[in-house]
Amino acid sequence: MRIGVVAVTAIMLASCAGHDLPGLEDALTRAGENRSHLEAVLRHFVNDGRKQEAARYLVSNLPYHHSVEGPALDANLECYRLYSEKRDSAYTAIDSLRSKHGGFTEGWTVRNDAQSLDSTFLIQCIDDVFRMREESVSSLRLSPSEC
Repeated sequence: MRIGVVAVTAIMLASCAGHDLPGLEDALTRAGENRSHLEAVLRHFVNDGRKQEAARYLVSNLPYHHSVEGPALDANLECYRLYSEKRDSAYTAIDSLRSKHGGFTEGWTVRNDAQSLDSTFLIQCIDDVFRMREESVSSLRLSPSEC
């Protein structure tokens, strides 16, 4: 689940340059009790302009993304695994798992990312994306300005 968040973070950070973010305050308001975590992310990068811009972009877009947890997610992941291994057709996999797990939608917990992701996780995601970028630039022997 968190790998998906990191992947989405990487995509979002890759396209964040030069945007004015009027939705940032709205995102902080929508975060509710989690607002302090999002503000901590913004404060953490106050001395690094590029990471600060990336953090502002990420936080402003969090209200539009969700995470899913629970036993129904496990059933769905098992269905995708069975289907991807081509052992079963999609219908066979679904029927088999429906009898094993019950339904596929009962037991979901859907959480809005702005209201649930903590500052430590978001800071680590941003740092990881920039670290991966620098490592890939170094391996290509390009200067960061050539990217």
